[in-house]
Amino acid sequence: MKEKEVIIIEEAIKLFAKKGYSSTSIQEIVDACGMSKGAFYLYFKSKEALLIAIIQYYFEKVKANVQKFENKNLPPREKFELQLHEMLKTLSENRELIITQAREEALPRNEEVKDALIEIHTFSTQFIQQNLHAIYGERIKDYMWDLTVLLESLINAYVKFLFVDSLHAKMDNLAKYLLRRMDSIVADIEKESPFIT
Repeated sequence: MKEKEVIIIEEAIKLFAKKGYSSTSIQEIVDACGMSKGAFYLYFKSKEALLIAIIQYYFEKVKANVQKFENKNLPPREKFELQLHEMLKTLSENRELIITQAREEALPRNEEVKDALIEIHTFSTQFIQQNLHAIYGERIKDYMWDLTVLLESLINAYVKFLFVDSLHAKMDNLAKYLLRRMDSIVADIEKESPFIT
């Protein structure tokens, strides 16, 4: 990605977080970047194309930081904890993205945006399922989807608090905390029939 593209992406996400996607004009974005509209259109054909680039840019950042532990020879739980911590840290360092996602109803719903969001969701689901299986083994096979939904829900709920200063200071312990909660859920889940089969 070119340096100017990154500048546009980073300035745009700040504006989207502050004003909302729909309320932010391309003129405001180019003013924040100190460039002309013509220069903007050299990099992005529309505001929606910019939004897709933003989604992909931050997704690639998170993915790269998570995958750097993939080939390390670590016990599964330790690896997953490090990956979760890195994911949460990356999101925490990019709070504007969280604020923008909190305004999700304002995002356009064209096919390209949907595809980008589906790609992120697919990666997230596979990432969680592979790691849960590596930690807990075959005994959770029938409960894999329930456990995935529960962990994703916990992560998403805590991510919404990443921009609250009092919780931001505790982020270093969140990955450990989430895995301890999963231990409790896994220990108790076999008393139930799987909800999602």
